[in-house]
Amino acid sequence: DGNTYQFEALTVVLRSMMPPDSGANQVRGPPAPATIEKPDLVWSAQEYMNGPQENLRELQGYEAEYALRVANAKEGFRDPKVLEGALDIAVAYLKNYAVDKADRMFSAIEPYCMERGLPWDVKWLQDCATLRCKQSRQAEAAVMLEELAKRTPPHPATLINLGTVYNMLREHEKAQEYFEAAMEVAGHEEPDKDDLWNIGIAKKHMGQYEEAL
Repeated sequence: DGNTYQFEALTVVLRSMMPPDSGANQVRGPPAPATIEKPDLVWSAQEYMNGPQENLRELQGYEAEYALRVANAKEGFRDPKVLEGALDIAVAYLKNYAVDKADRMFSAIEPYCMERGLPWDVKWLQDCATLRCKQSRQAEAAVMLEELAKRTPPHPATLINLGTVYNMLREHEKAQEYFEAAMEVAGHEEPDKDDLWNIGIAKKHMGQYEEAL
């Protein structure tokens, strides 16, 4: 309850500090070029294996650290370090099953990631697709992964993820096509055990039991 009351008070105070809005404030140019610095994504890199209470304490520390970063940035999510932090903590939320928090964060930063393009848009699509799967919204995840595949060179992981999602959607022929494409992109002349497993599941769902063995 304390956190709720504190957030409510902070929200009111921050909104009261906002200057009057005007049309001039809406005019803005493109964001300055920036890339995602992988070594800086420390919150999402944690394993969170210390139990629910310790994980929550750790996550709340990261939230406080991120709030301070936001407070010191004048451009909000247009600041690359703020946007990078949002992507980072959103995945930390996912790892801690805080899917509602992750959802709110991904929704807030979507236009800023899309505005910046690579690699921001690709990371948003990939991580938000993971969220949608955790929310049992596989159809939306499939749309995001299809868009991801359009924006990047063919990659086995993307194709396998598409195959997995389409298996969950019971579109098993399409799933098999993606699993076979992943095998080809990976350069496997003969299927390895993961290829056999993935393709076998699709064939099993299609009733091709002998081929699935």
